[in-house]
Amino acid sequence: MTNIKLSLRLVLIAAVSMLYSGCASVPAQNTVATVQVYKVFAHRDKYGLSLRPSELAGLRAAGVDDNEVAAGRVVGVHCAVMADGWWDSLAVLPPGLQAGEGTTLRVRVVDPGDNQRLGVSTVVDVPAQLPSRELAYRYVPNWRELGRRNNFERIELPPQLRDKYLIVQGSYLLKCNP
Repeated sequence: MTNIKLSLRLVLIAAVSMLYSGCASVPAQNTVATVQVYKVFAHRDKYGLSLRPSELAGLRAAGVDDNEVAAGRVVGVHCAVMADGWWDSLAVLPPGLQAGEGTTLRVRVVDPGDNQRLGVSTVVDVPAQLPSRELAYRYVPNWRELGRRNNFERIELPPQLRDKYLIVQGSYLLKCNP
């Protein structure tokens, strides 16, 4: 009887481990994701870099020409898919819509991209705006005097925002599907 109980416990532990170790996936083609703008690709950045040739080819395949890129209609967007894991895409803004860094958008994924190039998405909606890329931790200078184990503490989000964000590399990043 004890072997059966032990076996059941091991099966339960294995099932829970598999549940917690699951890998998140990026938004699939033709799905809608909630994202935030991290860059406008209208001009070259301070290092003279803009879009890679493979990304320009993806935009051209989606019907976007160089004039639209120059006009600021292509933005870099991202969202969190798991703790310390995010998805990036290029999003094409509809004519007349301006979006700056931190703007919250809903996009339809045309091409999810891969490890070599960013995907391409089109904007389908501009939802209520949410805070972007807030720090998740703050420095505590007198941590030893306070008897703490480390010199930082977590910055808690307001309760109404907690289920919309994940911590990605020390900052709160909006979930792809909050």
